Amino acid sequence: MRYAYDAQSGQCLKFVYRGYQGNGNGFDSKEECEDQCARSLYDFA
Repeated sequence: MRYAYDAQSGQCLKFVYRGYQGNGNGFDSKEECEDQCARSLYDFA
């Protein structure tokens, strides 16, 4: 399982990564997802 940030809900959600054409929105842990996504939200505020 991996985590991705969902802009609509404002949360990091679990998903099954199958290893094909990933993007930058896939994290090994919920904490890593929240750290990265919260930081980028503050960068734009």
